[in-house]
Amino acid sequence: MSNQIFEIKKENIEYLMRKDPVLKNLIQRYGDLEIQMIPDLFVGLIYNIVFQQISYKAGYTIWNRIEKNLDFTPRLIIDAGLEKIKNQGMSYRKAQYILNVADYFLENSTELKNFEKYSDEEIIKELCRIKGIGNWTAEMVLIFTYGRQNVITFNDLAIKKGIRKLYELDHLPSKEELVDYQKSWSPYTTIALFYIWEMTKRNDLGGM
Repeated sequence: MSNQIFEIKKENIEYLMRKDPVLKNLIQRYGDLEIQMIPDLFVGLIYNIVFQQISYKAGYTIWNRIEKNLDFTPRLIIDAGLEKIKNQGMSYRKAQYILNVADYFLENSTELKNFEKYSDEEIIKELCRIKGIGNWTAEMVLIFTYGRQNVITFNDLAIKKGIRKLYELDHLPSKEELVDYQKSWSPYTTIALFYIWEMTKRNDLGGM
C-alpha cells in the first residue's frame, strides 16, 4: 500500500465546521484524521472490489492475503487465474470481477493515461463499463485514488447509518437527502464522509 495521504487542509475543515454545527461536534471529537490513499488505479479497483459488501475486518484479512500472494499488474493477475484469486478468500464472482478489471487495463492502456483528467461523472461512467464495478466502487476510486474533494456516495450503508445517528433521523437518508447533505458540505463533501466513516470504524453508532 502507498504512504500517500489524502490532503485535508485546515481551512477546509474550518469551512465545514462553520457550515454545519452538527458535523463540527464530530470533527472536534475525532480531531485530525490521516486518510491513506491508493494512487494506483488498478490496485485501487482491486482493493475496493475486495471490500464490496463486507466488513472492514473481513476485507483487511482478504487484502493482506492478496498483497502477500499476488502481483499487482494486469498481466500477472490474469496469469494467476480465477482459482488462485478466489483462494485468497473471495467468491468466484469477485475473483472474476478482478480478472475483468485486468482485461480492461490491457485493452484500454492508451485511454487510461489521461484518466485522472476526467470529471467525476466521466470516471464513474467509464469504470461502470467494467462488469463488477458499480457506482459505489467508482466513487471509492474517486476518493481514495484521485483524491476528489466533493464526492457523495449513495450506496454506502456505513455513511447512511452514520448520518442517521449524527442527525437523529428516524430513517436511513434517501438519495435526495444525501444530495442535500452534499450541497451543505460542498465543496468538501469527501472530508465530511471521512468523519462519518470514522464513527463506523470506532463502533460509535450507538444501536443504529
